[in-house]
Amino acid sequence: SCIDAAHVSKLKYPDGTPLELNVEVDTGMSRYGVSLKDLECVMAALLQQGVRVRSLYSHYQASISTPDLNKQQLQLFLQATKLYPDIPRHIAATTGCVQGLGADMDYIRPGGAITGLCSGSSIEDVEAFAKCGFQPAFSVVARPSYFKLLPAGRHVGYDATYTTQQDEWIANFSTGWSDGLPRKLTNIGYVKRLKTGQLCPIVGRVSMDSITVRLPEAPDASESFVIITSDYHPLTSAVGISRQLGAAVYEIPGNWSTRLPRVAVEDGRVKQVLGSLEYTN
Repeated sequence: SCIDAAHVSKLKYPDGTPLELNVEVDTGMSRYGVSLKDLECVMAALLQQGVRVRSLYSHYQASISTPDLNKQQLQLFLQATKLYPDIPRHIAATTGCVQGLGADMDYIRPGGAITGLCSGSSIEDVEAFAKCGFQPAFSVVARPSYFKLLPAGRHVGYDATYTTQQDEWIANFSTGWSDGLPRKLTNIGYVKRLKTGQLCPIVGRVSMDSITVRLPEAPDASESFVIITSDYHPLTSAVGISRQLGAAVYEIPGNWSTRLPRVAVEDGRVKQVLGSLEYTN
């Protein structure tokens, strides 16, 4: 047997009623899920024990711009689940929704799309995603904690990875890799100056709690800068940074520390501010 009936009989809630399950079908992702050859046997065992299968689902492995593998998975999923017409089915997460593959089933799982983040970082993926009208909701905004005018020849940051070439305004921002800003952005990353729209380079090492940025002039006391922009910019957005570093798009917001406050903005107005202790409880 593909499943131990004795184990199935134990699938109950504490009050003795049978569990309700969502059954994943492995159509090619090769991580979790019931193998195609075992699905019929597993379903028979579950249904025989009165376990309610709330849905059957699978998950695509290919990116937005490479739909052929996903099309194959969709066909395998439809074929494997046709014996269970009364059980809801779903396969389209963000990628499937954009591709229109399986998005007409009983449910969709838009995942990162609800925050406007594309599931892939390639130019082709982002263009297809943006055409659907998505706009990233995640950004990191900060003000300089300190700034100074340095003469030519001064080393900046750990390991002296940057040296000023002339008199340069260097500003410090109190965030770094402990908050989630990738250390690999050392001397290649940028932040956006909101006042002018200029891109200001990160110079010197991205350290644990600090980055140093070269500014064209002394900043105003109340000036804000965007460490990660809520768009698809190739240098400052979550998508752009992940493309530069060969990282997953969701790594960029997903790695941000819970010690930083979250500010919810709607129509340009602050709706809610959550301090670090508030949203971790």
